[in-house]
Amino acid sequence: MPEYRNVLLLIADDWSPIAGCYGNDVIQMPNVDALAAKGTRFAHAFCTTPSCAASRASLLTGNYSHTHGQYGHSHSIHNFHTHLTMPSIPKVLNASGFATGIIGKLHVQPESVYPWTHDMQKVQGGVRNVQAMAERAREFLGAIGDRPFYLHMGFGDPHRDFGNKGTYPGVEEVRYSADEVIVPPFLPDHQAVRRELAEYYQAVSRLDQGYGMAVRVLEEAGRADDTLIIVMSDHGMPFPGAKASSFEGGHHCPLIIVRPGEQREVVCDALVNWCNIMPTVLEWCGVESPGDLPELSMIP
Repeated sequence: MPEYRNVLLLIADDWSPIAGCYGNDVIQMPNVDALAAKGTRFAHAFCTTPSCAASRASLLTGNYSHTHGQYGHSHSIHNFHTHLTMPSIPKVLNASGFATGIIGKLHVQPESVYPWTHDMQKVQGGVRNVQAMAERAREFLGAIGDRPFYLHMGFGDPHRDFGNKGTYPGVEEVRYSADEVIVPPFLPDHQAVRRELAEYYQAVSRLDQGYGMAVRVLEEAGRADDTLIIVMSDHGMPFPGAKASSFEGGHHCPLIIVRPGEQREVVCDALVNWCNIMPTVLEWCGVESPGDLPELSMIP
């Protein structure tokens, strides 16, 4: 293996552990299921805070909210910032000569804590346009040459808003009926809930296609043999009792990690959370940790 190794991190917006590999036999997620079949699926992975910016700050700094200070959203009237003293994945890897790219949703600030060598947050058609997200990844990999890299792709799906009903180029619209979806135990089994879940499932299937496109771009660029792939979400589904709540529905998240060359499915029952991501990335990349991180790498 090379001295330096790369990371492709694919993060969803509001995706609970709903996939075939997590026991849901209705939803169509062939790309995620294929990654799980050759990697490690974590059965007990939890976000630290079931809210977008605070969760992403923990992922990128390796610290909990009471340390990094970004308790809430970074946009509009909220205006939360991560403390200037915090380390971050891009800051540490930049100092070691890595190319660091952000595509799509980031939702943390300030830029001095999260400096990227390639800031590609703007995506034509928005962060639900998964084909455009993949093209941005192609641009990034083409621009960096043989440099080691960390590429962070923040997808907009399956966040609930009017975009779920949209159509996008290169995407097969996978639709579901209200009668076939599986209602989680923390929601009432009501027809209105089922209709919402059917649209949510549609967005999750679009996300799956985006994940598949991103992995194919990685393979076509010839960088798959030395790249760790991390598949995850910021927190749980955007429904009562999940996102923005302190119940399991808000904290319990999907996490799949695929090592290059690995061809067997592993299910890990270890309790992990998003503060484990940064030490994992740094160990895989062969870069020394900045120290004092509260959690350990998951590589072992």
